[in-house]
Amino acid sequence: MAKQNESDWYANVRASWQPKVFGRWPSNAELSTAHAFGKPGKQSLALAMAMRESGVTGSQIVQACGAPQNNHRVGLIRSKLFERVATPPDSLNHTVYKVTLTAKGKAAIDAKAKAGVDKAPAKVAKAPKVAKVKKAKAVKPEPVTVPEPVTEPVTMSTEIQA
Repeated sequence: MAKQNESDWYANVRASWQPKVFGRWPSNAELSTAHAFGKPGKQSLALAMAMRESGVTGSQIVQACGAPQNNHRVGLIRSKLFERVATPPDSLNHTVYKVTLTAKGKAAIDAKAKAGVDKAPAKVAKAPKVAKVKKAKAVKPEPVTVPEPVTEPVTMSTEIQA
């Protein structure tokens, strides 16, 4: 199988790449490593730029990708797959973000390669359907027959007894 050129994903970005502004274009190895942790796109390009020996500034990411792309890189650092390298600010006093692959990250890449992640994903079994609970039918109350009250006629006398 021919080795894929990872830069092919970014033909439109590379066509307008300005080395004086953005620095060196990420190498095929840096892009390949970034793609091992996510699909090709802006997040992976920003990660590959941070893997360069010069690192990347926030403004370079915004200019190259169109918006800040930090969430993916920060998530990988928090999960200990990458490690942030302390780097002094650049000539414009901008913070430089530089990352390196950790042993855990290298193991994750090796495990994906060994498992053949590039193959078609296996079908995932669907969860069994849960039976819907039916509403209980309203029970019609039986008519209650109330017996007529028995009343005796009361007579009142109008005579006053002395």
